[in-house]
Amino acid sequence: MFSPKSCELAKPETGFLSPLEDYLIKLHLFDGSNIKSKVSICHINKNGKWIQETVSFGDLIQRTQEISHNNNEQDIYITQNTFLFGRQERFADNLNAFYIDIDYYNEPEHAHKSAEQVAEEAMQQLERIGFPEPTHVISSGRGLQILWCIKRERLTMHGNDIRKRWKAIQRHLSAALKSFGIDENAKDISRVFRIVGTINSKNGALVKLIWQKDNGFYRYKFEDFANQVFGDTREEYLAKRAKKDRLKAEQRAQRNKNNVLNFKAKKEARRKKRASEGKTILNGLPISVIMNMRAEELIRLVKVRFADGQIDEGQRNNFIFHIAVAKSYVTQSSSLLQKMIKIAQMIAPDLTVKDIENSIYSVLTRAEKAEKGELIIYNGRKRDPRYQYSTRRIINDLGITSEEMKQAGLVTLASPELKRKRKAVKERQRREDLGAREKREAKNAVNSEIWKLHLDGISQTEIAKEMSMSRSTVRDRLKKLKAEGGPLEMVEVPVTQAKTAAESSKAKSASVTPSSTNILTFRPIRRRLKKVYEGDIYNDPFPEFHDIPLLDEETRYITPVRQLAAGEVPF
Repeated sequence: MFSPKSCELAKPETGFLSPLEDYLIKLHLFDGSNIKSKVSICHINKNGKWIQETVSFGDLIQRTQEISHNNNEQDIYITQNTFLFGRQERFADNLNAFYIDIDYYNEPEHAHKSAEQVAEEAMQQLERIGFPEPTHVISSGRGLQILWCIKRERLTMHGNDIRKRWKAIQRHLSAALKSFGIDENAKDISRVFRIVGTINSKNGALVKLIWQKDNGFYRYKFEDFANQVFGDTREEYLAKRAKKDRLKAEQRAQRNKNNVLNFKAKKEARRKKRASEGKTILNGLPISVIMNMRAEELIRLVKVRFADGQIDEGQRNNFIFHIAVAKSYVTQSSSLLQKMIKIAQMIAPDLTVKDIENSIYSVLTRAEKAEKGELIIYNGRKRDPRYQYSTRRIINDLGITSEEMKQAGLVTLASPELKRKRKAVKERQRREDLGAREKREAKNAVNSEIWKLHLDGISQTEIAKEMSMSRSTVRDRLKKLKAEGGPLEMVEVPVTQAKTAAESSKAKSASVTPSSTNILTFRPIRRRLKKVYEGDIYNDPFPEFHDIPLLDEETRYITPVRQLAAGEVPF
């Protein structure tokens, strides 16, 4: 399938064409159809600014050659699909290819290999899975661009159905070659790739065609390609989708019965209210506060992940881009570039000003629009033009692990799983603190009463009997109180309440009530009481003792019999 000969620079069909012209003809103009569609050409000019223009098929080769000549053949890109107007997905007119971008230099397993070796291994992987072989494999200077050209499919004729299937196939192709270092951001309809015959200014390498199927003019039919990737025909796919839609409809009806739709309406109302107040979901904080926290967390993440605090090559653009997105909410657009240059000097000093500007060009553009008060339509709603990536998207883009989240103390970039664990720990600590406070208050009440009795001249033995505790406990507490100069705070509580607190504390540690200890010395009474105490109902065997008064001096010597006389249950 992949021979060494096929890894040589593909020769044009006709000898007088340059590699650039030959590639453009094979990619877009081979059949001369659909001349109304347009293609976007992008390049970086001599001032380092990203330039984008849309040209018709008739002017494609001539305009590309002019740009190539003015730009010294460096850094020129083209869209793989065609458009009616500008390079935006909503203006897409024809689907012309499937494609993936492989940055194999980011993968240690493949970084030392040549483009030809990686291309051969990637095609062998596709063959093992049973996916169609590419029509073009291009070495972009530092990576690979793999294309599967198809016979043009008009989006306006098929509606949204074919657009969804195209994106699903893109996801399948990326998943098949994920181990080679897939660029997850290069799967959209408006993606641009480098043009064969131009130069990658990052390393001075020539962009060249190293594989082409049937001399580069082969085209798959969309349905045949989809059948081979999905394993079913369009009719089977539509039947599965219809079944899935019916199931979803039934589930929606069931949720409606359970008033879940009402909950969704309330949730949407809360979202609109937050949006009108300029707030986000996270604790109702303004989005500027959230984004500022996010930028600081990304910088902390760099220090945790990289030992020298400087981002490795291959990850710099992603970090710089997401930090710029966060800073665009707290920095004026005119000073955003200078702010990012200062940050880059700390975490990526090798990047030039030109590299930084290229990485965050779209962020700067959107920040300027937001500053002017412009809005964009997204999912049928007006919203801020600045990027608003979800936490999960940023975690996936940067490959943030749970361990890094903990070490860097990430809050706005913490995964839902880590947030749940943190909430559980916080709740457990709150409950522990609450229980410790109750115990401390009870102990302070007892100590206050012991100190008060001590100041009244009552002996330790009598205090022990009064508080229903051992004399050694009273002695130890008084010794500690004297060393501290008395209780930290005097708690005014009645004697009975302090006694109850002491008994309660002792009961929790001993699993036996204090009174039951005394009753063990009165076994006949204990046996007799057992006969009349059943369940939770106490049958008083001595009702006549209720009216027997106790002498003042007898109140300090409570016995089980006197407790019964007072109407108390001694155990």
